[in-house]
Amino acid sequence: IPGSGHSSPVYYYIEAVDSMGFTNTLPAQAPAHTFSFYAGIDTVRPVITHQRLQNLPSISWPPHLSATVTDNIGVDSVWCEYIINHGPTNTVALSRSDTNITLWSGILGDTVQPGDSVQYRIKAQDASSRRNVAYLPATGYYSFTILEMQMFTYMRGGFSIPDYLQGSRYDTLNVPDHLSIYSVDAYFDIHHQRIGDLYFWLKDPRNHTVILHNRTGGDGDSIVGWYDDDFPPDGGNGMNYFVGDSSQGNWILYIVDRAAGDTGSVNAWGLRIVGSGMVTGIDEGGSNLPHEFSLIQNYPNPFNPSTNISFNLPQSAGVKLEVFDILGRRVATLVDHNLVAGPHTIVWDGRSGGQSVSSGMYFARLTSGEHSAVIRMTLLK
Repeated sequence: IPGSGHSSPVYYYIEAVDSMGFTNTLPAQAPAHTFSFYAGIDTVRPVITHQRLQNLPSISWPPHLSATVTDNIGVDSVWCEYIINHGPTNTVALSRSDTNITLWSGILGDTVQPGDSVQYRIKAQDASSRRNVAYLPATGYYSFTILEMQMFTYMRGGFSIPDYLQGSRYDTLNVPDHLSIYSVDAYFDIHHQRIGDLYFWLKDPRNHTVILHNRTGGDGDSIVGWYDDDFPPDGGNGMNYFVGDSSQGNWILYIVDRAAGDTGSVNAWGLRIVGSGMVTGIDEGGSNLPHEFSLIQNYPNPFNPSTNISFNLPQSAGVKLEVFDILGRRVATLVDHNLVAGPHTIVWDGRSGGQSVSSGMYFARLTSGEHSAVIRMTLLK
């Protein structure tokens, strides 16, 4: 098709004539209707979609980052540019997936410490002669904070599973460490002649329950691995139902065989908990209650857009938890009622009266009777 030498749309159709003089066209209504395309310099930027990274425990660094990138001509290269705190801009090239040509992924580098702030954006360049470039976000950077967290694994030994009508089995795993849970996974090594007969759930010390297995699977199967890493729970709640609870106390496993004739055993089970605010040890009387009134430093800090404020009450009492700005003006009242004794965690979403507050320094003040405590918090946007 001869071109005009200028950027312009091109309209065309195909006509065929046979030896008898009969004519046909494509499209059938040509020349009233035609095909068309554009010939000229490409000005279309790539399109980037990405699920932004959230606040990340230091033990989970470096994060895996992925993005879907498409273009009308084709994608040439994709990068991630990131800045740790206020340092230099680092660049890591993302690689195209072998099975999905629109999916690009990579792993960030360098080292971080709890409290560090990470800013990043994704850059994509197309394959046209103009090398059109797109960024996500279009302006500025996404950001997230490195959280000060720890990971602990707790394991229990095995036991036999009673057959149908011979009763069920409860087993208890005591976690002595207080962690405000960021994530938790449950490990199971179960052998049974038919796991489709089994039903079992897990309850945390705050009485939140997740149904892990509800008579799925068949003969000769086993359950060896981690919920949620290797397989999802069968119930409506995932393991994230435990997030925000305290890890300290008794975790209860309930398991029952609901059909006769097949036997099996739990060879081992356990928990892998990631969280913050560890306080190891309980008193010899077995009480999980804290010994004194305390307000724990919020996490993450600095934060954006929300942060967790934890505190301990040695006994039930009226409690008020308030947030003030640097001029002493109250911007939010998070708690103002009676609470039971024990550890508590309250989330502040960085809002006052439904509106997001500006970046800066804030103070959380906890009062209960004659007790009072204050922590300093920093909101970065």
